[in-house]
Amino acid sequence: MPAGITAIKGTFIFNGKESTWSAKLTAKGDGAYDAVYVSSWGGAPLSYIGTIKTDLKTEISGDGKANGGRANGTFEFSGKFGPNGIAQCNYKEVGGRRSGSMTAEMPKG
Repeated sequence: MPAGITAIKGTFIFNGKESTWSAKLTAKGDGAYDAVYVSSWGGAPLSYIGTIKTDLKTEISGDGKANGGRANGTFEFSGKFGPNGIAQCNYKEVGGRRSGSMTAEMPKG
């Protein structure tokens, strides 16, 4: 990511309800970042750790594993950025049945 970019945010829809998510990022090189995700579901905090990979032009993908709050399981997501700078993504629970949609806003430098 461009210098000074250390976070990303977006929204997700799960079981018909929309909420927000964000992640603090630490660059690993080659478009890969360690990510510490924070979101909430029904007012309960959720925390995950994982990775995000993006070229900041067309594609973004990532994963996360529960790390606190009422979070559980692991997830993965992927999508493509549109001309508006927002990626439309699908996510799914790894090894589970739950899935949904989410957005990721292109970080601003």
